[in-house]
Amino acid sequence: MNMNFHYVNRARKLSLITFVLCIIATIAAEFISPSMIEDRIVDEELTRLKFVRQAIDAFQKQTGSFPSNENGTEQLARGGNPFLIGPVSDRWGRPYIYRRISTAPGYVVYSTGFNGIDEHGEGDDITTPDKKYGCKVYGVGCPPKLNTIVKGAILLISVFSLSVFVICLLLSAARYVRLRKNN
Repeated sequence: MNMNFHYVNRARKLSLITFVLCIIATIAAEFISPSMIEDRIVDEELTRLKFVRQAIDAFQKQTGSFPSNENGTEQLARGGNPFLIGPVSDRWGRPYIYRRISTAPGYVVYSTGFNGIDEHGEGDDITTPDKKYGCKVYGVGCPPKLNTIVKGAILLISVFSLSVFVICLLLSAARYVRLRKNN
């Protein structure tokens, strides 16, 4: 019986050590891995574009016309009552492309994307959520990265180790209670 108690104690210590090492490895992996912000470039830019579109629509409602092609979105940030505060530019610091069109909603507005080349809404230009954006440039639709898989494995090992630790702790407590009752 005493040997069984030592086995439980040894397993409990080993699982606790494994759990602590997994936590340290997870923290280290977080510093080694690239920022999760890089995976969110398209979402962030689409959100910015949504605000620009809302400002264009508000401008049109208040003035009765859309901004001109010449002044574009810069017109939204000027005047005594600007519709947008600050420079109207994408995350790369380039102005949004704005053009009046004859079909609804009456304009197009988009970012030239990572390469900065106006591809008329094609290529890597960021336009709408419906467009498919590439893994290579924007990290969208990519297979899981190795660091994500490693973090998942570390998390599973941590949960398993913690479970073993708790079970061993409960077995030790039960053994201790049984020994105290017998004495």
